[in-house]
Amino acid sequence: KASGSPHSTALRYITLLESEGLIQIERTERDNRTQLVSLTPLGLLKMSAWLARSLRKDRYGIDALADAITGPFAHAVPRGQKEAMR
Repeated sequence: KASGSPHSTALRYITLLESEGLIQIERTERDNRTQLVSLTPLGLLKMSAWLARSLRKDRYGIDALADAITGPFAHAVPRGQKEAMR
């Protein structure tokens, strides 16, 4: 509710992100009404690449950030996607 958007909008985006393999949703053991949303390795990789591109565009001088962050997650990148993230 912090964004002022209706719950249906948030659920639509959550469903889209999950279908793209960028997030995963898990129910908590204590309360089936509560769900935990987290980034998948691919979601983390893409978010890190986006952040690195944004920092480069803003000329913060962190050109190596994308490689430094994505290196440990290289196994999660589908073939042909690594260059698309630059």
